[in-house]
Amino acid sequence: MQTKKTRIRWIDNARGICVFSVLLAHCKLEHTYLQMIYTPFFLALFFFLSGYLFNCHKDIKTDILKLARNLIIPYFLLCFLLAFIGLDNWKALLNGNYDIISNRILRIVYGYDLWFVSCIIMVQLYFILLHHIYMKNLKSKIATAIILLPSVYLIRNTVSYTCPYYCDIALFALAYFIVGNITKEFTDGKAIQISRKTGISLLILYICVDFALQLNTNMEFHFAYNYYNAPLLFIILSLIGIIAICAISCLYPCSFFERQGKNSLAFFAFNGKALAITMLLFRHFEFLNGSQWIYPILLCTVQSFILLGISSLINKYAPFLVGKKKI
Repeated sequence: MQTKKTRIRWIDNARGICVFSVLLAHCKLEHTYLQMIYTPFFLALFFFLSGYLFNCHKDIKTDILKLARNLIIPYFLLCFLLAFIGLDNWKALLNGNYDIISNRILRIVYGYDLWFVSCIIMVQLYFILLHHIYMKNLKSKIATAIILLPSVYLIRNTVSYTCPYYCDIALFALAYFIVGNITKEFTDGKAIQISRKTGISLLILYICVDFALQLNTNMEFHFAYNYYNAPLLFIILSLIGIIAICAISCLYPCSFFERQGKNSLAFFAFNGKALAITMLLFRHFEFLNGSQWIYPILLCTVQSFILLGISSLINKYAPFLVGKKKI
């Protein structure tokens, strides 16, 4: 069994904010202004935090085995579990429509399901390979991150075609991953000491710049599809957002977000199922649908508690599904 790791509270807090943003992004409710706040930073911050936590070992074999245990095996287990409990797949099987089943299996094998998980697999694989080839010191990491950030101009606008395991998107995401790893080296793995006044000012600055740019320019961001109307502005906003959310996460710990951050993999996998249950519960509260602030937040809060229940069951009875225990 793996040894228990010491949790870093501000990391869990920041990751939980990102998880809640994922739920908002998938809730299918109109919330334009909320969306404008979280869209520039929440996925970039996930990669940043993953890089902050990532450590390479002396030999590449250990790193690859760790990647397989923590992400690759859980990816396949979760994907096939979701396929198994999907009613549409059972209907297709019973009706003899095997094309749907085979297509779903191919999607899993090619890394198209659970896109963020398959993408972070590629990001970590890239990082491991680069680390063992040349990227062992701070200068090489900084140079690589600077080179990779402009890759967004080379791989954007490819909605019609998706590479296996999102290996193209992973190149751009790797830049944020490396920035997170660099930040850990600069801070020696310790939370940055910052005053509440400075933290709140950073958040206000981010929101003001964010609204000023998005309301006055034609900006649209889709990290999962490499689609950015204004790539440079996205990079600027995402970096400001990362700094602001990390500062707020250090200053204001929240157990609700921390619990989500500790179970992010389960949230990614089962958020669709939990959303379906939540929508059934909320069908009698459509009068709230007029509020772009209250209704989405309330719905995603209830969805979060459902997912926390699912996460508790997984952690207790099948932790290997989320890479928390060796098989």
